[in-house]
Amino acid sequence: MAEPLRPSTADELRDLVAGALAAGTPLEVLGRGSKRALGRPLELERSVQVDRLAGIGLYEPEELVMSAACGTPLVEIEALLAANQQQLAFEPPDYGALLGGEPG
Repeated sequence: MAEPLRPSTADELRDLVAGALAAGTPLEVLGRGSKRALGRPLELERSVQVDRLAGIGLYEPEELVMSAACGTPLVEIEALLAANQQQLAFEPPDYGALLGGEPG
Protein backbone atom coordinates (compact mmCIF):
# COMPACT_ATOMS: atom_id res chain seq x y z
CA MET A 1 0.00 0.00 0.00
CA ALA A 2 1.20 3.51 -0.79
CA GLU A 3 1.88 6.06 1.91
CA PRO A 4 -1.36 7.50 3.29
CA LEU A 5 -2.54 10.81 1.92
CA ARG A 6 -2.54 13.43 4.70
CA PRO A 7 -4.80 16.41 3.96
CA SER A 8 -4.27 19.59 5.95
CA THR A 9 -7.73 21.09 5.43
CA ALA A 10 -11.31 19.87 5.40
CA ASP A 11 -11.56 20.97 1.77
CA GLU A 12 -8.60 18.75 0.83
CA LEU A 13 -10.22 15.82 2.63
CA ARG A 14 -13.54 16.44 0.86
CA ASP A 15 -11.77 16.49 -2.52
CA LEU A 16 -9.87 13.25 -1.79
CA VAL A 17 -13.04 11.44 -0.74
CA ALA A 18 -15.01 12.83 -3.71
CA GLY A 19 -12.23 11.75 -6.10
CA ALA A 20 -12.16 8.23 -4.66
CA LEU A 21 -15.94 8.02 -4.87
CA ALA A 22 -15.99 9.22 -8.48
CA ALA A 23 -13.29 6.71 -9.43
CA GLY A 24 -14.98 3.88 -7.53
CA THR A 25 -11.78 3.41 -5.51
CA PRO A 26 -12.18 2.13 -1.94
CA LEU A 27 -10.53 4.46 0.54
CA GLU A 28 -9.48 3.73 4.09
CA VAL A 29 -9.87 6.73 6.40
CA LEU A 30 -7.57 6.67 9.44
CA GLY A 31 -7.28 8.84 12.52
CA ARG A 32 -3.85 7.98 13.88
CA GLY A 33 -4.15 4.30 12.94
CA SER A 34 -4.17 3.17 16.57
CA LYS A 35 -6.93 0.61 16.04
CA ARG A 36 -5.84 -0.90 12.73
CA ALA A 37 -4.99 -4.17 14.51
CA LEU A 38 -8.68 -4.70 15.34
CA GLY A 39 -10.63 -6.85 12.92
CA ARG A 40 -9.43 -8.06 9.55
CA PRO A 41 -6.70 -6.02 7.89
CA LEU A 42 -7.79 -3.98 4.90
CA GLU A 43 -5.96 -4.34 1.61
CA LEU A 44 -6.79 -1.10 -0.16
CA GLU A 45 -4.73 0.86 -2.64
CA ARG A 46 -5.38 4.23 -0.99
CA SER A 47 -5.73 5.51 2.55
CA VAL A 48 -6.23 8.94 4.04
CA GLN A 49 -4.86 9.84 7.45
CA VAL A 50 -6.67 12.74 9.15
CA ASP A 51 -4.17 13.43 11.95
CA ARG A 52 -3.37 16.86 10.51
CA LEU A 53 -7.03 17.84 10.87
CA ALA A 54 -6.82 18.32 14.61
CA GLY A 55 -7.77 20.95 17.11
CA ILE A 56 -10.67 22.18 19.13
CA GLY A 57 -12.50 24.87 17.18
CA LEU A 58 -15.29 25.64 19.63
CA TYR A 59 -15.47 25.22 23.38
CA GLU A 60 -18.04 26.87 25.59
CA PRO A 61 -17.63 25.27 29.03
CA GLU A 62 -20.63 27.05 30.53
CA GLU A 63 -22.85 25.69 27.73
CA LEU A 64 -21.23 22.22 27.74
CA VAL A 65 -20.53 22.57 24.01
CA MET A 66 -17.40 21.47 22.18
CA SER A 67 -16.50 20.90 18.55
CA ALA A 68 -13.26 19.12 17.69
CA ALA A 69 -11.78 18.25 14.31
CA CYS A 70 -11.74 14.58 13.30
CA GLY A 71 -8.01 14.08 13.97
CA THR A 72 -7.98 15.58 17.47
CA PRO A 73 -6.45 13.17 19.98
CA LEU A 74 -8.82 12.19 22.77
CA VAL A 75 -6.18 13.03 25.35
CA GLU A 76 -6.25 16.67 24.15
CA ILE A 77 -10.03 16.85 24.54
CA GLU A 78 -9.94 15.22 27.98
CA ALA A 79 -7.20 17.61 29.18
CA LEU A 80 -9.19 20.69 28.18
CA LEU A 81 -12.31 19.35 29.85
CA ALA A 82 -10.39 18.46 33.04
CA ALA A 83 -8.98 22.00 33.22
CA ASN A 84 -12.59 23.17 33.49
CA GLN A 85 -13.68 20.44 35.95
CA GLN A 86 -15.63 18.67 33.22
CA GLN A 87 -15.54 15.24 31.64
CA LEU A 88 -17.03 13.36 28.74
CA ALA A 89 -20.48 11.89 29.32
CA PHE A 90 -19.09 8.48 28.29
CA GLU A 91 -15.93 6.53 28.98
CA PRO A 92 -14.07 6.05 25.68
CA PRO A 93 -12.19 2.74 25.54
CA ASP A 94 -8.41 2.88 25.71
CA TYR A 95 -7.01 -0.05 23.73
CA GLY A 96 -3.37 1.10 23.97
CA ALA A 97 -2.12 -1.62 26.32
CA LEU A 98 -4.27 -4.31 24.67
CA LEU A 99 -2.77 -3.53 21.26
CA GLY A 100 0.81 -3.28 22.54
CA GLY A 101 0.99 0.50 22.52
CA GLU A 102 1.01 3.28 25.05
CA PRO A 103 -2.12 4.10 27.05
CA GLY A 104 -4.02 7.09 25.71
